[in-house]
Amino acid sequence: MEETDVAYVAGFMDAEGCICIVKAKTRYFLKVVVANTNSGALRRVQEVMNRNVSMYKDNRKRHSQLFYLAVYGKSAKSFLERIMPYLRVKKTQALLAVDFQSKVQNKPKLPIYVQDNYREQVSLLKHRPYSVNDKKFGIYVEPAKDIDFPYISGFFDGEGCIRISNRKGVYRFKVNIINTNLDVLKKIQEIAGGSLYKYPIYNTNYLQVFSLDLYCNIAKRFLEGIRPYLIIKREQAQLALEFQDRKRNGLLTIPKDEQESYRFRINSFNSGKGKRKS
Repeated sequence: MEETDVAYVAGFMDAEGCICIVKAKTRYFLKVVVANTNSGALRRVQEVMNRNVSMYKDNRKRHSQLFYLAVYGKSAKSFLERIMPYLRVKKTQALLAVDFQSKVQNKPKLPIYVQDNYREQVSLLKHRPYSVNDKKFGIYVEPAKDIDFPYISGFFDGEGCIRISNRKGVYRFKVNIINTNLDVLKKIQEIAGGSLYKYPIYNTNYLQVFSLDLYCNIAKRFLEGIRPYLIIKREQAQLALEFQDRKRNGLLTIPKDEQESYRFRINSFNSGKGKRKS
């Protein structure tokens, strides 16, 4: 397994994964879930897990079919330890989860109130990433490895968007990444450029949301960097790069009807109507 694959999965986990400690009667256990509408990306996660993990389909009526991967206990701990050096958004949460699993595997086991405390702290980190008291558990959060294109590709496959807009007949290529973690977006901005925006908060129960926006040639250079590692958005990125390559010499390079065709084909991926590899 290449380290680029591990970095990709860490980025994808930061975007689409969930870490929790589940209580079943008087028993507590670690659970890690990754879900997405693209089974191809989850197969990459399976490879890094190095386990014969079953993939589940969500059969409820929805716009797109949803797939799940779930691992528990020791297998979940091993998976988190493998991707830990690259994690950013969920790093503290993963460290607490691994520490919990290490202690419940030993004898004598942790008292129930301590296990419940771990569960509450891991759950709290889903909603308030910076409010956990690391010293309470003696957890040292080691800095993540330098951010690179494989990690960004995994994160972008989960949280990114590629689109072409049409404003008064002017077609414009745009890439953006939306997340509640400003630090990771700033790190991506250092490599890719672009502008950061803060969305207004209409409900105080929700976290602040940020967006990193890249346009035209800046977006093109960014997609060229991450395209070799993309899984979900690779075909969409290829179409966007083709559009920008043809358009870069001036607006008249591509007839309007062809620009509209590109816009429709690229934007259709965002609604689940485009062709996706699975």
